[in-house]
Amino acid sequence: MLSSIITRALVVVALIGVGPAPAQADPDAPPSAQELRQRLAAAAHELEVVIEEHNALRDDLAGTERRRREIGAEKAPIEFAMVQRQERIGELAAAAYRSSGNARALMVAAGGGSDMVERLLTLDVLARDQHRRLDDLAASQARYSEMEREAGALAEKQRDQQVELALRKKEIEQEIDRLHRMRLASGDRARPVDLAPPPPPSGLAGDAISFAYEQLGKPYSWGADGPGSYDCSGLTMAAWHRAGTRLPHNAARQWRTVRRISRDDLRPGDLVFYYGRISHVALYVGDGKMIHAPSFGENVRIDAVGYQPVHGYGRVVGGR
Repeated sequence: MLSSIITRALVVVALIGVGPAPAQADPDAPPSAQELRQRLAAAAHELEVVIEEHNALRDDLAGTERRRREIGAEKAPIEFAMVQRQERIGELAAAAYRSSGNARALMVAAGGGSDMVERLLTLDVLARDQHRRLDDLAASQARYSEMEREAGALAEKQRDQQVELALRKKEIEQEIDRLHRMRLASGDRARPVDLAPPPPPSGLAGDAISFAYEQLGKPYSWGADGPGSYDCSGLTMAAWHRAGTRLPHNAARQWRTVRRISRDDLRPGDLVFYYGRISHVALYVGDGKMIHAPSFGENVRIDAVGYQPVHGYGRVVGGR
């Protein structure tokens, strides 16, 4: 009985302590401006990851095509040498046949002697020369076949890469469309360009920065490296190309080419890399600022270095 009373009392106290249930978010309600900005930033980052993978694949395709051209150039002299060796083998075979016939005639007519020995020695030399040239021809033919197989494998690899590239291109285009619609829905617009960038230093780093300044206000475009538009690694690549240094068109691969430095050692012209998987890169210009091509729908602009999570800093080798 007592336990029953206590139980009912606890229930009453619990009911009294429970206020009105909190209002549940309406799943059908449109997202707030803050939510849209967060989703937009996430979509932009996701898109940039895909774009940088596309850039790396495009570089691989270019390397494959260069190798195929090299093989084509290497095959021509081998084919020419094969023809020459086949002709020479024919000549040696004819000479060997004549020497063999002459030797047999001498043996029948003279029963031996120095002339016969000389003919036999000549025949032996011709035979060895013939075998050597046959071995050379076989080696050339083997090398030719190997190069043919390599060319075929490269061609197959290239076709596979082209299929992957087409799939990634479709994914990028779909993401661009989604990002564009999200941007319009949020009312977000590209921010104005900083009109007072720090002056560029002298030297090669200054050349790279001066070039990047000339691109301020130009639109972002995936896979672009100028002159009318850029993506992030396309801008840094083009800037340092103006200074006479070649960089790959991919943020992660640029990271592998630079000398790692600390934040305290950062100087104008150095590169700033973003995110854990390195999907964005910018050019440091001084005063805590960098210039970059941000994302789809935005223009080349100047931002604070810490505008997104920094992965690390790098100095272009030979860029001073």
